[in-house]
Amino acid sequence: MGADNKRRVLYVFDTDVIVAHCAPWRSGPADDVFLGRGYGQVLPQKPYESYPPGRRQAALFEERRRAEAVCWLLADKALRNALEHQPILQMGPHFAETLRVYEAVKLDAKSEPAYVRSTAEARQDHILNQTLQFIRINVQSEKWPLEINPGHFLSNVLSRMQVRDLQRTSPFVREWDGFLDLVRRGGGIFELTEFRPRDASMTEHQAEAWTKICSRLKRQRNSPEWNNLYPVFQAIVAPDRYQRSRDRLEVDTETLTDLALANKWLSETEDSLRIVFVTGDRKMVLALAAARDILRGSEGEMASRFAFDHVHHLWSLVDSIGADITLPSRNGGRRSELFSGFLAFDENEQSAAEVDRLARYAIRAEPALTFRLLHQDIEQAYARWDDFSEGAANLHRYFLSGNTEEISEILIEKLKFGDPNWNLEKLRAVVQETMARARDRSNVEFSGIGANSILDAHRHGVRNPPDLMFDSLKVTHRIFKDLALPRRIFLDADDFARRFERIVDDCYQPPLGSTVDDDHRQECYLKYLVLGALFASANRWLVAEQHAESAARIIERAKDLRDPIRTRSPRDELRSHMSGREAYYLLAVSTRVRARDERGFDESERWLREARIRLQEDRKERTGQGVPYIRFDCEALALSLSRYYHARSQSGEPRADRFADAVFRQARAVLNEREAMARRNASTDVPPGDKLDNLPASTRASIATNILQVAAITCFRDRKEYCGNETSPVGRALISDELGTLIDSTSLLAELERVSVEEATGPATASAEIICSPLMMRYAVVAAMMIGDSRIWRPQNLQEVDELFQSREIVVTSYDRWRFDMLRNLARELLSQGG
Repeated sequence: MGADNKRRVLYVFDTDVIVAHCAPWRSGPADDVFLGRGYGQVLPQKPYESYPPGRRQAALFEERRRAEAVCWLLADKALRNALEHQPILQMGPHFAETLRVYEAVKLDAKSEPAYVRSTAEARQDHILNQTLQFIRINVQSEKWPLEINPGHFLSNVLSRMQVRDLQRTSPFVREWDGFLDLVRRGGGIFELTEFRPRDASMTEHQAEAWTKICSRLKRQRNSPEWNNLYPVFQAIVAPDRYQRSRDRLEVDTETLTDLALANKWLSETEDSLRIVFVTGDRKMVLALAAARDILRGSEGEMASRFAFDHVHHLWSLVDSIGADITLPSRNGGRRSELFSGFLAFDENEQSAAEVDRLARYAIRAEPALTFRLLHQDIEQAYARWDDFSEGAANLHRYFLSGNTEEISEILIEKLKFGDPNWNLEKLRAVVQETMARARDRSNVEFSGIGANSILDAHRHGVRNPPDLMFDSLKVTHRIFKDLALPRRIFLDADDFARRFERIVDDCYQPPLGSTVDDDHRQECYLKYLVLGALFASANRWLVAEQHAESAARIIERAKDLRDPIRTRSPRDELRSHMSGREAYYLLAVSTRVRARDERGFDESERWLREARIRLQEDRKERTGQGVPYIRFDCEALALSLSRYYHARSQSGEPRADRFADAVFRQARAVLNEREAMARRNASTDVPPGDKLDNLPASTRASIATNILQVAAITCFRDRKEYCGNETSPVGRALISDELGTLIDSTSLLAELERVSVEEATGPATASAEIICSPLMMRYAVVAAMMIGDSRIWRPQNLQEVDELFQSREIVVTSYDRWRFDMLRNLARELLSQGG
């Protein structure tokens, strides 16, 4: 995976490479007990009997530890090499699989019970705490021994604490944290067709060819060419060749089919571009390498070299990570490569044979004599492997402990000037908070690698960015408004990065040169929310939710420590009030979109309730004056709609009267509050956020979209003659008004031009304030059909109705597929029956 000076290579990754990086303890060791995959066990395990009886268990544990380290380093090397030129990319089937895997990991991480310390661990904690107290007393009394550097001493203590805390952390939490780290480093994980190269990474001709290939890939599924190649790869990776689940078989077969066709098309249009698939699946690689004759007879000579040109195994990187590890030279001369290149999966068939020879026995603890090598060769190979794997374990341990030097310098100053009466609990809290602040600053560093793809995905997103508001923070507030504009304000990654770094202008900053004040909490809080909104607008709700959680944790830590977050006021005076309102609002929206059951909706409701409480707190502190309460009412309506759709999409709930009643009640509450805001327009003694004239366009559009959804539900229930305890507050006049809101404030008309042959008349996209999402557009069209509104395009036949709903991009939530099927059926009925 080194640099290719002649050809531009794009690397796409198997889900197992992502998992190997995030959970190497699962993927690295090779054993049946823990279901290890053996990705880090490059040489076969030594036979159990070859160890002295007293060392067998310890030796096996050590082998697992080393295999975990090698696995992580291989995956990290593969991903790091790719990130020099591109974000982390996956073919569509593996991208969807990765999202499913980490949705489950996230859920497991959230439900993991609190860790209970053993007596030995409690004793270890006591020793560490006493050590911290010893450091504090000595630096305050300036009696520190001259021969010892207190910063280095403290750094070692912090490293031990880091490793200890990591070992006690739930595997699910550790895996989720690893996934977030990958997302942060690469600016996201992307489906291949979402990739948008940075200007300098491709020639103009390559970029043009790439755009065409992406477009072709999106529509090629089930084409004759695709259907001809799919069974060829299915036969190669079928369960009777090696065991795998039916779902996994389908994912791998679709990926290989897409990969082969994309490279075939690239070879016909832009020969200097190719796509390489990186995997840790030995059996897949060996099956492909052994299937040359099958491939040769399917799609021509290009496909016959498919396994060697377009598939790389993780083990091909063993020698390259050896350069990162300090290994002893046993012959006194220059250290040779670990396997002399045998594992490099290049263009000669011998390399595949060597992988085959190693891979057939790596998963089982069989005698190494099965290699039929000389005893001396075996001993030498294992000696080299011992050196290599121990070096890998040491390097992995260094990465786990993190860089504590900078943190220790800050802590030494805090301990020197801190309260001499701090008890052990307070001392430990100060240490943990300092480490948390350093971690936050690292987490909000903006990665430009995937920014173009994120910004482009946002522009064509299926949802608008969450309606976040910071009325007194001009730079941050402007970023949120610009993210909602239909025209692309942020032209490229550098442009967004410049604006992103200007967030500091809204924030308190420690005095220049201060070694004690590390209060960048307001800056980190705002940056978490900006990144969360950006990911949400590109339909990365899983990551958006995590950014919101990270922002909320900053607020809660400050409350727990009774350490108010410093803020910058318009008069440059220090203020100490931050409520976390917007973090909880983003959490409410993200949790609702991702909810799969009532428990998820309940959690969203809890966050929304918290956000409302925090606005009340803001108002008491005379902040948040321009933030309207109706935004929370509107989100409560969205939540009621989600509960209704989820209930209706389940078997046994054809009417869902209880949920429909809740929708109608909440819709009436929103409308009543809007009328009350209109009455306050002339008042001079109410906050600006309580007046309708000041309501942002984003909130107006959200209300309109939700009311049109209520109208569709009303129309459906009236046609079915369903009656509950509540009546709908939505009539024809209101539908017309809300439709007018979307016409006036969003890019609705411009979006309709893409699906119709008619030229729309109305405000141009350049003047629209809000992106018209596919959801907005489809509900607007059906609403126009309900009342016969001629201001926008309406389908004239059933084929046009079906074309309006055919895009897979409108599917976001667990119920969207059902919802849009029902909406399409309603549109077909309206058309057939004349409205």
